[in-house]
Amino acid sequence: MSLKAFVKRILSDPDIDAEVKGHVQALMASHLATGMELKKQGLLQEAIEEFRMEENRPIHSSIDEEIVQSAYVYIGSIYKELNDIDNAKAAFIKALELWRLYGYGWVPHYELAEILAEQGNIDEAIELCKERLSYDPEDSGIKLLLDKLLIMKQGK
Repeated sequence: MSLKAFVKRILSDPDIDAEVKGHVQALMASHLATGMELKKQGLLQEAIEEFRMEENRPIHSSIDEEIVQSAYVYIGSIYKELNDIDNAKAAFIKALELWRLYGYGWVPHYELAEILAEQGNIDEAIELCKERLSYDPEDSGIKLLLDKLLIMKQGK
């Protein structure tokens, strides 16, 4: 089922709460879906430009907060894929700031911790991992990264 068909089904379902429908409509009206499609097509610079259109989105609800925060995570991941580490780091830092402010959204801790570790900032990377684990002690990916970072720190 295509995304558009799925959204149409949600919006026409009388059992779906109006607030949820509003969030789905806001998400579909955002630049995230187009940005993800551009990324999938390999048009990475165009995808970044599309995601950047969300940077100044007016915040009227929690879905707006999540859209803006997610845009920064997507921007960071594309820059990381392009090996533009400085821009990736800046985007992940902004995503982390928004995650801390709003309390939810995409979790940028793993990606940012990897970048920090690669730049030799192992202590800062460890703290990021610990922060993430304080919210979700079962995050196996961050646990593995933390273990790796602790071993790296011992080897320093």
